[in-house]
Amino acid sequence: MYSVKVWLFGDIRMQFDGMECQWTKPCKMQEVFYYLLTHRKSHHQRENLAETLWCDSPATTAKKNLRQSLWQLQSHFAAQSQNPQFHLLMAGLKSIAFHPDIDLWTDVMMFEQSGNVAQRGTEIDESSADKLRQAVQLYRGDLLEGWYQDWCLYERERLQHLYFKMLGKLMAYCEIHEQYEEGMSYAETMLHYDPAGERAHQQLMRLKYLSGDRTGALRQYECCVKALREELGVTPSLQTQQLYGQIHSAQESLITPSATKIMPKIALEINDAQLHLPGEMLAHLRTFQSTINELQQQAQQWIQVVERLDSEQRLS
Repeated sequence: MYSVKVWLFGDIRMQFDGMECQWTKPCKMQEVFYYLLTHRKSHHQRENLAETLWCDSPATTAKKNLRQSLWQLQSHFAAQSQNPQFHLLMAGLKSIAFHPDIDLWTDVMMFEQSGNVAQRGTEIDESSADKLRQAVQLYRGDLLEGWYQDWCLYERERLQHLYFKMLGKLMAYCEIHEQYEEGMSYAETMLHYDPAGERAHQQLMRLKYLSGDRTGALRQYECCVKALREELGVTPSLQTQQLYGQIHSAQESLITPSATKIMPKIALEINDAQLHLPGEMLAHLRTFQSTINELQQQAQQWIQVVERLDSEQRLS
């Protein structure tokens, strides 16, 4: 069985049976190959494939061009295998598919499989976080850099959107588990691709503050203001302004996980303790009550911050 490995993110690479392969120059044959790799269906209808890749040509010309490109593709890989009987594809009269005897691997394939975790609405566990870490490492750059066909641009945007969802999941996971440095690296990566990504700026502000860098968090807000002004000509949203006000007022618990995450943690400590001693139980309950009172006080302070920001906006 022959193996074909292709890296489509960033600089394109290909290995045939473990040996590096290089194309001589970009051509339509490569585009057909990349399209088939990116759309890994069991079969592609010839008519649809020709229409997509030669959309500006008459149908008869498009079909002829497709036949020629498929022949060139088969010949190229037959030469790589040094076997004139080698077939990369099964090309029937109406449909086209990769030959089942080919061990085919692409970074896009692995990326999407691991990225299924990012599509779930619930929080991720450690196992899911590890899968997402592996997936984001595969994203070495945008899909098929240097190619600008319509279908390619669509797939590039779709996969980048999935990449951002993965980074967002990992940032939230790192915040909950106090892995602030790692979480900040994901936020900075997202801002590398989208400097005006306001949610990434928000997350980076939170993570910097939680890591003890209050000054850095406030500076990140200024970076957000500048990026939004230069890229989009807008100002930060009310949510971002509120977060800035919370950090400026140094109300830590207002931007840490909510009480629904804090209280179970205290309850767990109570359950884990040897509570057969009444005095020890009483101490834990008083701590619990103190935490609730503190949350109530800080919630009131948060309300005051928001009211102040709202009043300032109305005056301006």
